[in-house]
Amino acid sequence: GGATDVNVLLLGGSNSGQTTWLKQLSILYKNGYTEIEREYLRTLIVQSYLKDLKQLVVKLQTPPVQLQPALDFVAQINVDQPIFPTEQLFQFVNQIVNFDQFQSLQKPENFDFLSQQLTQKLPTNEMILKSHIQIHEDDFEFKFQQKVYKFSSKFSQQKFIIFFASVVDFENFNQNLDLFSQKMNSPQNAKTPFILLLTKVDLLESTLKQKNFKDFCEDFDGENNSQDVLKFYRQQFAECNKINVKLRSWDIIQATQIDSKVMEAISHKIMQFAVQTAMKEGG
Repeated sequence: GGATDVNVLLLGGSNSGQTTWLKQLSILYKNGYTEIEREYLRTLIVQSYLKDLKQLVVKLQTPPVQLQPALDFVAQINVDQPIFPTEQLFQFVNQIVNFDQFQSLQKPENFDFLSQQLTQKLPTNEMILKSHIQIHEDDFEFKFQQKVYKFSSKFSQQKFIIFFASVVDFENFNQNLDLFSQKMNSPQNAKTPFILLLTKVDLLESTLKQKNFKDFCEDFDGENNSQDVLKFYRQQFAECNKINVKLRSWDIIQATQIDSKVMEAISHKIMQFAVQTAMKEGG
């Protein structure tokens, strides 16, 4: 039989890394984004950045008079739609982000990086990956190309589930666990290989300096450090699997950032799982 596509289903809460994964896929397997796609993405990046900026400027205590025109300009921008940036916009944004008091505010992940890169005519791959834009599969065509996975037709219907869980999203810990458990133990997924991808591991240490994990999860009895919290995550998610491991292949992968290394590790796992599954079915 000829090579077939592998169906991979991505699940998980918001901000758990799925979008980054889709963006990475496109860069790796679709020969990257075209110029037209990048122009479109730029309007989304500016929109998302300005959403963050608007929420930050509210926190400024009595800004100086000379900053007022810039603040007024930003205030009237409609951030519910993609934004075509202008030179004037960049000048005003620049004034705001270089203001001393603004620099001392607690900013979202990658905000400072994007501040420096914002004026690029076409966003780089790094900008696309670091921006908080939501890309849906319908925006760009996504399909694992045949050249990526050369499987025999035996795997044609094989579906893999990759479940994304951000380790710094304490607020939704229980909700993520429930969703995972529900998907993992539903009868139609009994034989479906699962990969749990724990994302944003590199941000855990600094998050724990600001928050106490026990406040979000009373069953946790470890120390408030990344080692204990990660161990707890792995344990809790592992206990969700109520289905015999002989029947289903599953694994946990930890990632600091979703880059090509992680994707290779997952591709490798998927191949391994596909072979195991075929052997179980054949044997």
